[in-house]
Amino acid sequence: MIFCDMHTHTSCSDGTYAPDALVSLAKLRGLSMIAITDHDTVDGIERAREVAPYYALDVVSGVELSCEYMGSEVHLLGYFIDVGNSDLLSVLAKQRMRRRNRMDEMVARLRDAGLSISLDIVLENARGGVVGRPHLARVLIDRGYARDIREVYSRFIGYDCPYYVPTRRLNLGEAVEVIIAAGGLPVLAHPIFVASRLLPRIVDDFPLWGIEVYYPEHNPRFVLELESLAREKGLACTGGSDFHGSAKKEDFLGRVGLTKEQAKAVFDCYV
Repeated sequence: MIFCDMHTHTSCSDGTYAPDALVSLAKLRGLSMIAITDHDTVDGIERAREVAPYYALDVVSGVELSCEYMGSEVHLLGYFIDVGNSDLLSVLAKQRMRRRNRMDEMVARLRDAGLSISLDIVLENARGGVVGRPHLARVLIDRGYARDIREVYSRFIGYDCPYYVPTRRLNLGEAVEVIIAAGGLPVLAHPIFVASRLLPRIVDDFPLWGIEVYYPEHNPRFVLELESLAREKGLACTGGSDFHGSAKKEDFLGRVGLTKEQAKAVFDCYV
């Protein structure tokens, strides 16, 4: 049985569940611990922790940062961070502003193509959370420009689409330093999306604490390879569902993560 999920998102970024609702759902799915790792914000953590005792569930403070390394996008998770750290909060605020500016540009491109949308409508859909492509996708679906998320990304805002605008990302080294300075543990997120030629260099060049080994899109062979790499480099093996609620086609909450034994080995002083 899965004991904890170390990769979840709430409505404070691009998930569809409020932090308290996510805690309730996680308990319903049989979990005893979750890490809230919203993109570029820690706003959901306190709200989740307020209700967590009622569900006998532990909430780990986390964050997910989009980074740049040798021209490629790499995501970094930070666990057990101090959510009040001023340097971290400053970096997150800058990233949120970059996301807003990026969204403004994507909306402008779509509007120039004749689609009737506005930045205000997308921000309203984000409900005060960190704005991202899922919020724009829901607006496009609601307006009848696409039938579902898959069509939105394939036609409008996927990586190879004309209306896509890349996020201005942090330098990976800077992101690692920010997480460590905030008392956190830096973990390479979903390495399935990292170029194979870069993976060995990343674990050699940066003081990572762990690798996200267990992830929905990691096949058994790749999991074994990552476990071997982690042992070789002395890194922790973490895992999670990357839960976003209805913003993703499939929901793996309670199905991908760490067993109690794995969690105890990784986070012995916290479990």
